[in-house]
Amino acid sequence: MSTLDMVRAKDGYADFLALLEKWDNLSGNIKSLPKGAPVILPDIFLVSRSGTGRTLMLKFLSDFLLEKENLLDFYGDVRYFEYYLSYCPPHDKFDEIVRFMDEVRSAAGFRSEYRGIIFIHIDEWLGHAEEKYFKSFLEYLADNSDGWLIVFSVDGSGDEEEISHLRSLVSAFLRIEQVSIAPPTSRTLLQYLEERLALFGLSIDGGARELLSETIDTIKGMRLFDGFKTVKMLSYDIAYSVYSESGDVKGVLDAKAVGRFASDGEYVRVLCHRLTKPQIGF
Repeated sequence: MSTLDMVRAKDGYADFLALLEKWDNLSGNIKSLPKGAPVILPDIFLVSRSGTGRTLMLKFLSDFLLEKENLLDFYGDVRYFEYYLSYCPPHDKFDEIVRFMDEVRSAAGFRSEYRGIIFIHIDEWLGHAEEKYFKSFLEYLADNSDGWLIVFSVDGSGDEEEISHLRSLVSAFLRIEQVSIAPPTSRTLLQYLEERLALFGLSIDGGARELLSETIDTIKGMRLFDGFKTVKMLSYDIAYSVYSESGDVKGVLDAKAVGRFASDGEYVRVLCHRLTKPQIGF
């Protein structure tokens, strides 16, 4: 199955799919261009919440471009890496460009340059788009990014006006296309939970599936619910609970086996408390 087909099978990726289909057309049409003609993909301005599958999207993007061969010439130790652009007040020393260059050199390895995807988190600059250091960083990218495909990532739970302002400023320096990832549906999250449990040799019957579906619906409404990340944690807790019990472990779990994870059970009450109360010290 091609990467494009795998993206088609995923919920929440409509924007990303539309972009890849456009690039699929581009890849085919490039063959008729004069040899050596420059092909410059637009960078991506990604708006999504944590836990919506950004890491998976990044892998899909990398795999798609590797399959197409003529859209991005990967060169370096890795095809992509993530970088967190830290906020720096206007009167402090700005070291982010130097730190970024170090990361690029690390990605290049023993090679003289790096060509690939760079995923840059810019959440900390929401509300600071007009400040000089952010503009300086964008100027550096505009002058040095011929071999890079940059994905600017911003948290979709932020203020819409500030996100729009940030996007407008980025677009003044670089060509971008906006992509949004929709939050995963309860059905998708339940499917993901089953996939995670399968890694531990576990599956669930109809009764357990109904019980855990209600659990997901309950925790999904919590303010700090973190999508796939929270459900991944749930899968670990279920596996731990099952395998730490005395006696033989049945591979197929029924409602009784996962009863403590019911939507009205103690586990969910504790989890919901954590997902509604702001965390300190992180």
